Amino acid sequence: MDKNLIVCENCKACKESEYQCNNGRCISKKYLCDSNVDCTEGDDEMEKTCVSCPKSLYRCSGQVLLCIQHWQRCDGTDDCLNGEDEKNCCLNIFSNQK
Repeated sequence: MDKNLIVCENCKACKESEYQCNNGRCISKKYLCDSNVDCTEGDDEMEKTCVSCPKSLYRCSGQVLLCIQHWQRCDGTDDCLNGEDEKNCCLNIFSNQK
């Protein structure tokens, strides 16, 4: 048996709303592909896992898959590698005017 192979004994099955990390840990699917490593091996951020972004996130275009929170669009900070999240943004000219 491969010494590097992690055998998960007595592992629980993850809920439908969860992702099972390679080490057997369950995390919420909302943490998949969010640019934060939540699984110890980083498999929640790997390209094979992140074919697309969850509906709750915005997918940056480009060769590297990157998913960001929707509130990160048009916030004045380039979060996508090519800065697309800050392009075609409308300014709110009516904010706090009295």
